[in-house]
Amino acid sequence: MPGFCYFADGFHNPLNDAAIAALNLSYAFPTAPMYARIEGRTPSGGAGTIFGLEAQQPGGDLSFRGPEIQTWRKRPGDDCVWVGYWNDHVPTPEGLARATQLPGPLVTLADGQRWRVPRLMAYEADVGFAIDLPCYADLDANGNWCNGDVVAEYADAEKFATRIYEGVIQAELGNGKRLTSEEVLGFSARLLQFNYLVSDVEVAMLRLFKIDEQLKEIVKAAASWQKFIDVVDKKKAASGG
Repeated sequence: MPGFCYFADGFHNPLNDAAIAALNLSYAFPTAPMYARIEGRTPSGGAGTIFGLEAQQPGGDLSFRGPEIQTWRKRPGDDCVWVGYWNDHVPTPEGLARATQLPGPLVTLADGQRWRVPRLMAYEADVGFAIDLPCYADLDANGNWCNGDVVAEYADAEKFATRIYEGVIQAELGNGKRLTSEEVLGFSARLLQFNYLVSDVEVAMLRLFKIDEQLKEIVKAAASWQKFIDVVDKKKAASGG
């Protein structure tokens, strides 16, 4: 399955978990990568280490090629890490999918492919909106089992779910401050990272987001906006409104 490959300029240490974490690439490597030292023809022109998940490289080939064969980009704000892919092996949702994904709707992005957006909030007509993330079982004050804290892996999702609720649901109803374009882009990339081996730079390289009226589709999907609208429309139809 197609995925990305990476190059660390001037990096010559063993590429273990600690090294990957130091390069801020833990999100991209659920398992150990294959890697090789290269020099001469490299993305930066300097010697370093090229690496990637073997299953994501065509034929298991881990090497640097020119722009007619590969696309490379230096990670913004970083003089070390470069991100690349094979031009005839462009990364896909299937190739980048995490082994375990959060449930949610499939949304067609600017690349024309369908990506699964994790649902942060659920909506039920008789209950309203509520956080919908994996959580621990806990006991309430009366000793009854209930939903407890969100599991640590998704704790930061809970933090910005509140802002998405305010900036999408409440804002559409005229009761909250709308998300800025910067917020929408940042939240959207982070939402995809829960289900795929990507960060901002990979999302940008694949051109998944288009600055148009469809930009908010990912955060709306995460907030169960469509289900809310469907319920409202049914109530209007039932009342003859």
